[in-house]
Amino acid sequence: MNKILFNKERFFIMTFLFLKKRVRARDVVKHCSISWGSFSTHINALKKAGYVRVKDVITSDGYARVVEITEKGYEEYRRFIKELEEYIKEVKEGSLGRESI
Repeated sequence: MNKILFNKERFFIMTFLFLKKRVRARDVVKHCSISWGSFSTHINALKKAGYVRVKDVITSDGYARVVEITEKGYEEYRRFIKELEEYIKEVKEGSLGRESI
């Protein structure tokens, strides 16, 4: 499984971005219930992997940091969800051997 997405906070961030595409950093922090420090750590890991872009923009409200999912991030998230679905199916059917645990 994808080691970058197999982390609760990064999974929450990517799920939010998968659904919204482009959001303000403060909205990610709020909706994912994470601290700014945690946000910074996880966004940097996602940026390094090429899954997100972060831009500083000027808005009518002033300065804002915007986070956007990349095409690579979108595809990796979809792949990760499919892997999770397969894993759940195997567990439910009992076809997952104990050696996989």
